[in-house]
Amino acid sequence: MIKIIVLRNSEGFTLVEVLVSMVIMAIIFLGLLQSITIYIRENLANSMRDEAVKIAQECAESLRNLEKCTNSSSGDTTITDTISRNFRSFIQNFTITYSNPDKFSSGTNNATITVRYEYPKGKKHIYQLQTVVYKK
Repeated sequence: MIKIIVLRNSEGFTLVEVLVSMVIMAIIFLGLLQSITIYIRENLANSMRDEAVKIAQECAESLRNLEKCTNSSSGDTTITDTISRNFRSFIQNFTITYSNPDKFSSGTNNATITVRYEYPKGKKHIYQLQTVVYKK
C-alpha cells in the first residue's frame, strides 16, 4: 500500500507573508526616496554657493579693471544691485554689494564684494570677497 502525504503550504506564499514583505519594501523605498530628496536639496544648495562665488570673482575681476560689476549708475561709494541666474526650473536672485570703482583714489584700494541669496526660502546666505585694486 502506498501512502501519499500532502504537505500544506509547500508551494507559494500566504497572504500574511506577502503583506509583511510589501510593508518592508515600502519602508526601504521611503528611506531611499528621502535620501534622494536630501541629496538633490544639498546639491542645489552647493550649486547656488558656487554661483555666488563665481559672481563675486567676476565682480572682483571687473573692479581690478576699474569697471563696475553691474549696469548700475549709482554715484555712491558702494553699489547694490540684483543679479538673476537660472537654476534648473526656477530663477534665483543674488544681491551684490561692492565698492564703486569711480570713487577709488590713486594707489591701493581695498574692495569688498558681498553676495547675498536665500535658499531655501527664508534661509539667508552671505559670501564675502575682499580684494585689492590698484589705480594709477
